[in-house]
Amino acid sequence: MTLPVLRRFFGQAAALILAAMILVNQVKIAPEAGEGLLPQSNIFGYTDASLSELALRLDALYPTYRANIVFMDSLFILSFALFTALMLWRVWPRLGVMLGLLYAAIDMSENRLILAQTDKPFAPDGWQPALPVDTAPSLAYWFTLAKFAVLVSCLVLVVVARRKERA
Repeated sequence: MTLPVLRRFFGQAAALILAAMILVNQVKIAPEAGEGLLPQSNIFGYTDASLSELALRLDALYPTYRANIVFMDSLFILSFALFTALMLWRVWPRLGVMLGLLYAAIDMSENRLILAQTDKPFAPDGWQPALPVDTAPSLAYWFTLAKFAVLVSCLVLVVVARRKERA
């Protein structure tokens, strides 16, 4: 396959997976989650306690939420990282690879931190999460901010690289 075909494939794959994740989150999960944004899209802050409360509110939908993070988001991360690397390949190949890897590492770390707080041990009488009382921003929140900063950087550099290629 040629570079333009791979670029198109991974760009479209990332866009379609992102659209599917948004659809599942907005139609199925967000109505049960209550007010506010889901943590992976909340740049305004969240605590470990709010993550545990989210898991409690989702209750029977929690496996869907978890699958969305584990499977769909992982596919998005892979597609977007490859898209970034391929789009920057002709102008800044090393930067493209490094940014793709950085984005993947940050987003996967954010997912792991969110899941570590929302996963609940199964007890005979149902799910039993331990609710933290800390009101400081969750460590996952800082990864959310970093994820969006790197994502915006990737997109800006993709636009700049495309302009350089065409010049």
